[in-house]
Amino acid sequence: MFISLGTMFLNYGTTNSKWELPHQAFTQEQQVTAQKNLSTISTLLKQKTPVTLILSQDDINAMIAETPGAQEVLQARIQDNLLYINFSFGLSKIPQRQFANKYIYGSLGFKIQPSTQANQAVEILLMTGTINGKALPSKLMDQLKGKNIADGMYQNSDADTQAIVDKIKSIEIKNNKLFIQTKE
Repeated sequence: MFISLGTMFLNYGTTNSKWELPHQAFTQEQQVTAQKNLSTISTLLKQKTPVTLILSQDDINAMIAETPGAQEVLQARIQDNLLYINFSFGLSKIPQRQFANKYIYGSLGFKIQPSTQANQAVEILLMTGTINGKALPSKLMDQLKGKNIADGMYQNSDADTQAIVDKIKSIEIKNNKLFIQTKE
């Protein structure tokens, strides 16, 4: 699924100019909270007691900012109980010459909810999207809507990733917050 999404983005169009994501400045307190949240997530996944972690849009973006270089290419927004991932990045690392000095930017809106399947914790469904300022074609959206993008996470993960995924009971967005609940 992820490879087909990537191919779709490249085929949908690139641009010669970079789109700058709005810079978000975080206070020292927000940065400390982000570091604590990252540490807490790791700790929660090791515990046997079920716990729920609740993250706001600012919490998610502060955690993104903790990853070197990520804040320049990714930004999260939670609105109407959808998680929007705004992105902007250059394609110069793709070996084909047609991607030299090319960029792609856009926003994808995902519905994140507990899975209806017993062996999965989460469903991630693409609900809306734009690439380079244009809405994704309706034919493409019709193909992608209702498909759980997280299926690849369950089917193609290595042992370490699978161990983490197995400890998550559910992930969902409610009241414009991201709730991560762990298992016993």
